[in-house]
Amino acid sequence: MDHPSVDLRIKKTKHAIKEQFIKLLAEKNFTHITIKDITEKALIGRGTFYLHYKDKYDLLSQIIKKEIQLLLKNLEPEKALNYGRLKEKLVIEYITKMLTHIRDHDLFFKVMFINEGVVGFRQQLKKAMVGKVKENPHFMNSADPIDLEVTVTFVSSGILGVLEWWIKADMPLDPDVLASKLQSIISRGPAETNGFRVITE
Repeated sequence: MDHPSVDLRIKKTKHAIKEQFIKLLAEKNFTHITIKDITEKALIGRGTFYLHYKDKYDLLSQIIKKEIQLLLKNLEPEKALNYGRLKEKLVIEYITKMLTHIRDHDLFFKVMFINEGVVGFRQQLKKAMVGKVKENPHFMNSADPIDLEVTVTFVSSGILGVLEWWIKADMPLDPDVLASKLQSIISRGPAETNGFRVITE
């Protein structure tokens, strides 16, 4: 049985590695970061680093996986969309929580979108978002399979694009304001949200 003090020391070490690694990503391209850079910043030895990670790619992969899990953990699409009804207040609440989490961890998400050496983050986040929606049996059972794929791909890609804009623009809108705008686009569509009257002719 592991001793509590050992577990705490491991957590502190991994936190220090993660924190300094993210700071390094804000300073230089991922491809140029070395294990020496990380260990010197985190004030640990190389041996300690390799006790927890195979290399810097493993470190990046583990951090991304964990951060995406934390970002989406409060997302419960089965409660917001069920039995043919979309509950706007819940959708806004979930999106606001997600945006607030991003704002509270802004440096991590900023380097994920800006650092040119980081590849695959957008794809992993999109895949996780789509997976969350597809976990909802009410949605899966009420839509045509092709319509489902088109809708989920369109919405997830759109939200991801807005997230990237929001982060790179230094978050000009508060999370709740942006959440309301995204909900309006999701439920009413881009045209109606922007004041256009849709006509068929």
